[in-house]
Amino acid sequence: MSVPYEFDIAIIGGGITGLSAAYHLQKLGFSRLCHFRKDPDHSTSIQSAGFVSGGMADNFTRLSHPRGIATAKQIWNFCDLAYDTLLEYLQNAGIPHQTGERLRWMVSEAEVAEAHKAVQQLSSEGFTASYEAATPHVPGLSSSRWLGTQKEGSRAATVSVPLLLQNLSAASKVTLLGEAQSFQSTGGPITVTHAGGAVHTQFLICAQHLSLGGLLPNLAESLVPYADQWSEFQLRDRTRVLPWKPGTVFSWQHSHIWGVITGPNTLRIGGGRYLRAMAGIEAKVASYEQKIVQHLAEVWNGLWPELLIETTGRGYGIRDCRPCDELPLIGPMFGESRVLLGTGYMGQGLSLGFMAGRCLAELIADKPTKLPRLLWPERLRSLPSDKGDES
Repeated sequence: MSVPYEFDIAIIGGGITGLSAAYHLQKLGFSRLCHFRKDPDHSTSIQSAGFVSGGMADNFTRLSHPRGIATAKQIWNFCDLAYDTLLEYLQNAGIPHQTGERLRWMVSEAEVAEAHKAVQQLSSEGFTASYEAATPHVPGLSSSRWLGTQKEGSRAATVSVPLLLQNLSAASKVTLLGEAQSFQSTGGPITVTHAGGAVHTQFLICAQHLSLGGLLPNLAESLVPYADQWSEFQLRDRTRVLPWKPGTVFSWQHSHIWGVITGPNTLRIGGGRYLRAMAGIEAKVASYEQKIVQHLAEVWNGLWPELLIETTGRGYGIRDCRPCDELPLIGPMFGESRVLLGTGYMGQGLSLGFMAGRCLAELIADKPTKLPRLLWPERLRSLPSDKGDES
């Protein structure tokens, strides 16, 4: 029987988290790395609609109401830092991107009431936030459904996901292996098996999202798979220009509909999970449903009748996972501090995935990190930890 190859760190997952972890580990001086990944064209990251923004996808009050303002502020700050960190990488690496505003459109009185409360809380905690009634915000639009806009500043952008992943992959010189099948940790080196044999490693980073529960059974019940989708649209009237900058990220209906402006008259819109069986929860496949494409166009055209759109025929079905308590899972696995994971980014996959890779690298290198302790997987089970109690 052949002797397993020896590595300092093994990474499972070929999306933004795994690639970011490899990149940041090498910056911290680690060179004996191996990377288990499938074809990058099948990663969860490649299915992304290609936008990033500060804060969380859902509104601030979704965090502050159940968890308190102090905790909501801590998580929001971390998400803002994740956005800034990815934007800095895009700029330094020369990866084309466009920046715009983060907008939340209100189409019901309940959303208006929530927006006023969210803006008050965000502003009181030092974040950029304002509410503007419909009429003065975008002159020339006379939507009868649009009641107002919650604005969160110039904290949004769109980027080519394939270019981003290709750039990170090229910057990470690691030993590439096939798909990981299982691992064992008995106090000595961690043994990871794959189709070509096995490797020994001191640390293991698990960043494969949907299949993570198979490698870490203790987390299987805590990660809820779901299906969603997005589609690309363009204005029917090609002589018109959208009144928002490319890179602007928007949402409405309490973030059940979301999207990004990608060009002068092009945009991507996603959501509509409420049309799926069980709202897409526990979906086995990432189906791309035409009834949802049609619905997304209809709700946009109902909101902005002067900016009618039609599909270009391009889009993706998305299958991802959400932690049961709706907070990202980033950090060492409970009961095994040498196994680290990053998953469940709640609609902020590009920026939080990139930041998760950096934080996991910092934890392994025993460097200071901005990762809130609240996001560690230990919150899902009370077990002793050898990492201390500091955030």
